[in-house]
Amino acid sequence: MAVAWLAWGCSLPRTGLPGGAVDAGPGRPDAARDAGPPGLDAGPPGVDAGPPAVGDAGGPDAGVCEPQACPGLRCREGLCAAYRSCSDLHAAEPLVGSGVYPLETSDGRAYDAYCEMEADGGGWTLVLKTDGNTGRFAWGSPLWTDEGLYRPGSLDLTPGNAKLEAYLHVPFAQVRVGFLDGADQLGWVLARRDDGEASSLRAAMLASEPMTLSRLSGMPMRDSDWTSQLEGASSYLQSGCGRSALPNPGGGGCGLYCAHVRIGILGNDGGNCSTPDSYMGVGGHPSDRRATPTTGAIDEHGDGVAAHGFVMVR
Repeated sequence: MAVAWLAWGCSLPRTGLPGGAVDAGPGRPDAARDAGPPGLDAGPPGVDAGPPAVGDAGGPDAGVCEPQACPGLRCREGLCAAYRSCSDLHAAEPLVGSGVYPLETSDGRAYDAYCEMEADGGGWTLVLKTDGNTGRFAWGSPLWTDEGLYRPGSLDLTPGNAKLEAYLHVPFAQVRVGFLDGADQLGWVLARRDDGEASSLRAAMLASEPMTLSRLSGMPMRDSDWTSQLEGASSYLQSGCGRSALPNPGGGGCGLYCAHVRIGILGNDGGNCSTPDSYMGVGGHPSDRRATPTTGAIDEHGDGVAAHGFVMVR
């Protein structure tokens, strides 16, 4: 979506300051889920008509950025501009709250993104939301690897399916994956890529081999890192394999007869990952080729527990 006010040099963030925070809880009604939070396209009143924040043209302060007047933005070539990620914004302004902020692509185009600035160290950018009861973000969906968006205005933590603009543009080395169950219990898995930073989640999904994940500490991930975040999940994930990865395709030539998951852990009844039968994560493909759940946990018989998923990167 266009953010024309950047031409004036600065603006207040969309919702991240006191008095304008997004209600990010999971209990919003269905109507609010599809529409996204109101007022995102319009921006704060009077922004487009206001004077530039860089001083009077030709005066002694011309071309001088005034970051104190532009919270949530940065100085670049004398003008206030958006950050590349919520992590960059958090590092520069650690006291700003969670909410919707403008971010910037590598070629300088602005767009809006939801930033989690308080939980798990802050600086997380929301990039994806999934509904495990639908096939919208199943393993084979083209939305994982193409440049198309889906409900890009759904910039909060209401459940549903959404592929946001940040999915295409925000560099990351860490991932925060949330699972919301039917009782509105939301648990989060934290992990880091063993291969270091990727230019975006879309770029990471183009890999043909598993890109393994570890705990943020660098220690190997365990089954319980995943299953403890979704009620009942431990009953479905097999104890073998245990590989956490992003993406995480089943090995060998078993194709659609193996379990696969875009972000998550694979299980098997043996000690290897060549023919996995179960998984927990986001963007799954069950080994029995049933359609759902695509987010949650599922066993070798196609039984499991579905969840709503939220993916943030940092």
